[in-house]
Amino acid sequence: MRVIVPIKQVRDPRGIKVDPRRQQVTLEEAELVINPTDRCALEEALILKDRLGARVTVISIGGPEVEDSLREAWACGADDCILLSDELLALSLIHISEPTRPY
Repeated sequence: MRVIVPIKQVRDPRGIKVDPRRQQVTLEEAELVINPTDRCALEEALILKDRLGARVTVISIGGPEVEDSLREAWACGADDCILLSDELLALSLIHISEPTRPY
C-alpha cells in the first residue's frame, strides 16, 4: 500500500501579530510551518505505515522554502518526499493566493 500525503506551508498562527490601532496583521515574525490539518494527515499515514507496512510519500508545490517542511515530514517517518517546483507553477500560485477583492 502507498499513501500519498499532500502538504502545504502556512504561517504559524502563534507568530501572527495584530495591531488594533492600525488594524493591520503583521506576518514578519510568523515562520512557515506544515499546515496543522496536513500534519494530522501525515500522522495518520505514519500510523498506517506502522500497522500495515504502507509506504508514505509526501508531496508539495513551491520553491526552496518548502524544503524545510519536506525534511520535517521525512524526519517524522515519511519514506519519500516530492517537491514540485517550476516558474509557471510559481506564477499560478501567486494568482491563486491573491485575496479576492469585493466589487
